[in-house]
Amino acid sequence: MADSLAVRRSRYPATLDLDKAFRSLQNFTGPRPGMPARPAFAMFEGAVTNTGCGYLPFERALGAREVQAIAADLATIDDEDVAADVRAHPVYRDPDDREVEYVLTYLRQAREFMSSLAANGQGMVYTIG
Repeated sequence: MADSLAVRRSRYPATLDLDKAFRSLQNFTGPRPGMPARPAFAMFEGAVTNTGCGYLPFERALGAREVQAIAADLATIDDEDVAADVRAHPVYRDPDDREVEYVLTYLRQAREFMSSLAANGQGMVYTIG
């Protein structure tokens, strides 16, 4: 946890790339007026830092307990709820529900990935940027 950069640079076998879908997943799981963030938000929380000369990535390490809570929460998220949220708050405004399918594909991958980590008692390091 203290040296997440060393973990990221190691030959760590499990990786997940959420591409640009992370923004929609961040929006869906994040805090809403009068509502706290979902536990899964811990997997998507953060933003790059603009330095004026480029961007610095956001990085966070999550322990095994946090991964288990995130995996449990992801398992309860209904795809139709996410689809409705993406339609109501599109990030890229793609026609014909392409954005919805794009986000749902990555949500399913995130569920599988986190479920596997949780089953193995692992933590994770994630980077945005």
